[in-house]
Amino acid sequence: PDSDLVDVWTAVAAAGGVDGSGAYAGESYDAMALIILASQAAGSTDRAAIQAQVLNVANGPGFKCQAGDLATCLKMISGGVVVDYVGATGVELDAGGTANGSYAEREVIAGAFTNIKIHK
Repeated sequence: PDSDLVDVWTAVAAAGGVDGSGAYAGESYDAMALIILASQAAGSTDRAAIQAQVLNVANGPGFKCQAGDLATCLKMISGGVVVDYVGATGVELDAGGTANGSYAEREVIAGAFTNIKIHK
């Protein structure tokens, strides 16, 4: 994801006592957030109803929601505002629900993750 999303995610994770640099930490957060937002958009906790809304909240157009914006985005959805959840990782899903985005190729060097290459 772009550096702005990484900075926001790092702060959100730290505020929650989570190591945001962990493997798939941002993706896990985004998956949870998409389920919550899609449930709100569906007005239901029914699996099929949530599934029918995931692509609507995951993709544009709409108000861009980042990690840490869940309360605001839930209120917006309740008020009829369309949201585009970009989350921690720059969420964008294709018609089949596969994530389209960038990823970092990382290596552990001296005990810490180091970005080797960013794939877009």
